[in-house]
Amino acid sequence: MAEYDREEQAELIQALHFRAPEVILGAKYGRQVDMWSVGAILAELYTGEKFLPGRDETDQLALVMELFGVPPQALLDVCSRAKNFFKDGKPYVADFRSYAEYRGKPGSRNLSLVLKNCKDVHFQDFILGCFTWDPKARLTPSQALVHPFLTNKLPNPDDTEESAFTPAAEDSQPDSPASRRTYEESRATNKRKRSELED
Repeated sequence: MAEYDREEQAELIQALHFRAPEVILGAKYGRQVDMWSVGAILAELYTGEKFLPGRDETDQLALVMELFGVPPQALLDVCSRAKNFFKDGKPYVADFRSYAEYRGKPGSRNLSLVLKNCKDVHFQDFILGCFTWDPKARLTPSQALVHPFLTNKLPNPDDTEESAFTPAAEDSQPDSPASRRTYEESRATNKRKRSELED
């Protein structure tokens, strides 16, 4: 998804609507930017609309802040371009041509409503995990693969309030006999359907 070797050209790294904040703000970045993009893509697939349809980088950050609040100061402190978007830790619009002027205050929009009254707590948790300001705290691909949204597991009433990012013991066995059987069954079904279509 992202190209990691050309940090000086943010527009080539990720398309604006899928661009992680560390790219916009000029922080060092890595593969965590891809999970930000995954969250944006899934939200768009779910709603059928652009999830963060910013018109420029300032507007893009304003949209992100409407949903997820202001980024932590620790992140802003390591961002070379933060001064273009923040003054004394508060967002400001330096370019008055930006649509950011028309966006709501940080934290003023509700994720569930933006996701068209989504009631799927696992999906919302997955999306929130992708849209974490701190790249080190963002959902990783390994965590995503065992997240209840993807494994389609019902919550266990005995579970504590711990994050859904902690995989259950059986989830740490991606190559278990059960998962191999499911994969083989899916392949057989798909092969049968293809042959029926060819006939």
